[in-house]
Amino acid sequence: MNRNKLINIIFYISGLIYLSILIMLLFKGFGKRMDSRSINLIPFKTIFNYITLIDSSKFGFFIENIIGNILLFLPMGVYLNVITDRNKLSLTIIILSSILVEVIQYLFNFGILDIDDIILNSIGGFIGIKTYNFLLTKFKTRDKIKRITIAASIMIFILICIIIICQNIYL
Repeated sequence: MNRNKLINIIFYISGLIYLSILIMLLFKGFGKRMDSRSINLIPFKTIFNYITLIDSSKFGFFIENIIGNILLFLPMGVYLNVITDRNKLSLTIIILSSILVEVIQYLFNFGILDIDDIILNSIGGFIGIKTYNFLLTKFKTRDKIKRITIAASIMIFILICIIIICQNIYL
């Protein structure tokens, strides 16, 4: 098997692992069944509420919700652009995926349907798209970006595993 074919296989496997972790975190990791359904369709309402937590003892809640939503969807922007090489298509897929996640969370009581989550997820995906575009200007080929994405994914997967193990030890 030649090197490019192996890189492609590893790239798609790492993408599937990312997608699996994303689904697990969105529907199981954060998702505790809720007693009642709720919807927030007022843009930035939740974001402003979280920002007020920066100086409080609930700073972790701010990190988990604001930074977490952005970081969860950042890799999707990179992966989609490596595959499609089309910014608008990638961003459209990210936005539609985020809407689908919010609707599913609402329907199955895994979370609140929140327009701010869609905004934050879209920002994360957009940053991922811009990261891909930056890497493309520096490295000129998608194959090099695939290798960088694989390396970054492996490091992130290891970090996620360490976090999950630590949470299970200390809970």
